[in-house]
Amino acid sequence: MRRWGAASRSAAAALGVSLTVCAATFAQAWRLEAGVHSAVTPVDVQVPELVERTHPMGWAQLLAAVGKAPFRTDRQMPSARYQLPAERRAAMAAANRPAPRAARLTLVGTVQVPGGTSLAALQLPGGNPRLYRVGQTVEGFRLVKVEAGAATLVGPDTSIVLPLAKPGQRGRRR
Repeated sequence: MRRWGAASRSAAAALGVSLTVCAATFAQAWRLEAGVHSAVTPVDVQVPELVERTHPMGWAQLLAAVGKAPFRTDRQMPSARYQLPAERRAAMAAANRPAPRAARLTLVGTVQVPGGTSLAALQLPGGNPRLYRVGQTVEGFRLVKVEAGAATLVGPDTSIVLPLAKPGQRGRRR
């Protein structure tokens, strides 16, 4: 007959300990499971009242959301990302904010002198066109670049590229 080595005896001892722990855990779970059913007492609270007290959305909105069947298979992805109420308020405030003053400017013409300073003819609504050199400021915006058919203005928090106005658009907002 073969004698067990030290490694085999250690493995057998570890197996015995793990089986004992497993049996004790199972017995404990069996006792807890039997006691749970007797410990539960029915609560006399109506579901709508509980939802109204604990959930900020409210019962009617919760039922409306459930009625839309959010997990059905034929459901389509929304066209826009959901916005939290604070995000919606911020987006509405940004939409109601007036356009930068430079957006009222109309680019009437550009002049590019090789090796020299470029000029842009800019006009405010109801005013006459004026020439501005690169680096000059108009309506709080600095003229930084003049190209054929466009001028770039930079303000404190934005940059605007004005395209050349089409004939008949001078002095009017686009």
